[in-house]
Amino acid sequence: MRLLSWNILAGGGSRCAAIVGRLREHDADVVVLQETVPTRAADVCHALRAAGYAYGLSAPRAARERGMCVLSRLPIRRVAGQRPTHAGIYPRGWLELELVGSGMRIAAVYGPAEGAPVPAFWNAMGAWVPRRATRPFIMLGDFNAGASGVDADGYRFMAGRAFARLADAGLVDLWRREHGDSREHTWFSHLPGGRPGRGFRIDHAFASRPLAERVTACRYDHDVRVHGLSDHSLLVVDLALAS
Repeated sequence: MRLLSWNILAGGGSRCAAIVGRLREHDADVVVLQETVPTRAADVCHALRAAGYAYGLSAPRAARERGMCVLSRLPIRRVAGQRPTHAGIYPRGWLELELVGSGMRIAAVYGPAEGAPVPAFWNAMGAWVPRRATRPFIMLGDFNAGASGVDADGYRFMAGRAFARLADAGLVDLWRREHGDSREHTWFSHLPGGRPGRGFRIDHAFASRPLAERVTACRYDHDVRVHGLSDHSLLVVDLALAS
């Protein structure tokens, strides 16, 4: 099974065909897209549905807010019950779903980028996430967060301490587990004249240990960022489903 996460920088428009083409090349079973807007990403979603992604869910958002959606070839459904505190703090940043019949839960993440919601969202997340650590669970997306001094040179993330507590809660950083102390950046700040600035690794996949044991690969496709399909790299996670 393959999962894919990508911030598509609104998507649609002149980039729509290239975005859809790259997504189809990766041939994922579940696609998590961040920074979608209804007026533009609808073209991407329509093309993917025509390509077999029959199931779709979106995180709540206001009409003009950039948000997040999940498209799947496999049956999915929204997790029922009371929404966690961090989802109330930043509703468009959290969408938890079940992969029907598998016992597996997937959480799509689009973390707040600035202001008071950043520490509030991640502190609440850190308090909540241990309840998912003992079951097959994966959370992936554009976290807009990372490990201070590690995922960006000489930079302290607003949510650095809360981000570090994900590991304390029993979740595994899937890319870091596979690549050790290597450094790859998935987004760069923008300098005057369009020049790239500081690099950040802010697109992540974390899994509970029961699920991490079934993950066979976690990697980035930086080519989509280098060639301007988005300002973010794309993340791919492969895992072996239980028979």
